Amino acid sequence: MTRPFRALVRHFFAQFFRVDAGTAEAGFSMAAVLGLLAAPGAIMALLLFLKYSPLMRWFLKDVTFDMEIASLPDKYTFVALSMAVTGLVVVLRWEAMFPDRRDFANLAALPLDSRTLLAARTAALGGFVAVFLACVNLCPTLLFPMIALENSPDTGVLLRFIAAHALAVFAAGYWAFAAFLTLTGGCMALLPFKLFGRIKRYVQFLCIIALALLFLSASAMGPAIESFRAGESVWADWLPVAWFLGLYQMLLGKATGSFVMLGERALIALPVVTILAALSYGLSYRRYYLRIAETAEGTASVLPVPVWFLRFTERTLNSGSYRAIYRFAFRTLVRSDQHTAAFTSIAGLGLALAVQTANTGAHTTPIPLGYLTASLMAVYSVLTGLRLCFGVPSETRASWIFRLGVDETNTQPRKVVRLVMIVFVIPVTLLPSMLFGFIYGWIPALEHIVVVLSASAIVIELLTSEFSVIPFTCSWLPGRENLVLAIAVWTAGLSVFGHLLALVDLYLMQDFARLLVWLTVIAAVLFGMRNARAGRDDLVWSDTRGELDLLRISE
Repeated sequence: MTRPFRALVRHFFAQFFRVDAGTAEAGFSMAAVLGLLAAPGAIMALLLFLKYSPLMRWFLKDVTFDMEIASLPDKYTFVALSMAVTGLVVVLRWEAMFPDRRDFANLAALPLDSRTLLAARTAALGGFVAVFLACVNLCPTLLFPMIALENSPDTGVLLRFIAAHALAVFAAGYWAFAAFLTLTGGCMALLPFKLFGRIKRYVQFLCIIALALLFLSASAMGPAIESFRAGESVWADWLPVAWFLGLYQMLLGKATGSFVMLGERALIALPVVTILAALSYGLSYRRYYLRIAETAEGTASVLPVPVWFLRFTERTLNSGSYRAIYRFAFRTLVRSDQHTAAFTSIAGLGLALAVQTANTGAHTTPIPLGYLTASLMAVYSVLTGLRLCFGVPSETRASWIFRLGVDETNTQPRKVVRLVMIVFVIPVTLLPSMLFGFIYGWIPALEHIVVVLSASAIVIELLTSEFSVIPFTCSWLPGRENLVLAIAVWTAGLSVFGHLLALVDLYLMQDFARLLVWLTVIAAVLFGMRNARAGRDDLVWSDTRGELDLLRISE
């Protein structure tokens, strides 16, 4: 291993963990991301303490408890968690896995052949994935076996359990990484360069939904796991998570039924996906690297926003500065990779939860409760995803032109933010409502539209009540001081806006007079919220929330 090669590996490894300028200003760091990734596995393992506690089983008089059978769903969940998180990292960071213009400008002139660059990038990529796998799986690898074997004094059994868990979840995470790398590299190598640039965000969005569903569906896999134990052939035999659950059982020496066959599939899938990932990554790396010099910097990678659409939607804005902010915000949102990734993460998670919820509610009339809940969850996730994006600044300073031409005392950025949110929410509301209209009748569908849009107005007002900066020009994140609290509030809001509001929606459909009362209450609440915020509309250029205000007596 030569000295230049080691230097390249260190450079590329640090580059994978590099935080974008806008994200860094927003208060994010890679250490915080790694800590956030480690939290779910640790929490999930600790929550299983009561399930495996001998004292709890004694209280419940459970004399039929079998640890091997009871632990199978939990093993499946941890394998699914490893695959989902690792796949999500690849999907959201896949552009960091390939060279950028800075790499080309700095490295193309050096006496380094492309094979050395590719080998160094691959080695750094392997280290990057290993760090993420360790963060996600280290805590549950140690905690889950100790909790599950709480009543077993055999140290050898515990060590084997820990080793089997580590190998299974690491293998599953590696497979997910290689599979999504194959997908990404294959698209880049086979599709035309411009076409890939236009569709990559839609591919990201679909991958996020698939990964979220993969993890969320773990709680519903009980019947399939019982079929594995009985040796019955079911559709779930072809799920990669099931393969690595079989490998888990093989490593423990407790593979019965279909687990042997599933474990063998995992052993076959690992080398196959490794070869495919190496081929696709090598081909796409070379092609992408050679095309960097021919690609104009800042070229939009998605379909441009039609001018007629912007002109039509900005009619409610009464000044040129508002229209300029609106166009800047809209185009930044659809063109910036980091903002698109942030939005698709939240929206994809919400849509996955909506899909999972759609068929779980009661079969109510005129529209099933699960469908109403799913529609509301999709709207909520879009609104909160947009609010998160607005508070993340662009990669370059974008506020200087607005400082020259915007009146700080008379400009209220929240007007523009509300308009962008409304533009996004309307199609998300209309699409499921049209399906409801064709299937269940147009009157309940129209009432559903009214309820969703009126409730969305309240949510938009809450999300933008303290928004005092031009979107994408500086950091203005919700819950910046306490990320855990922000996640808890988002989850509670999803439950209220989804499940509770669906019940209200169903109640209002029974009588038109109830809907009129609802609209009256919504109008009164909006009026009160607007008046309560009067006098706090000055535009600011940086996030000084939580800092001491200066008296500025000398000014």
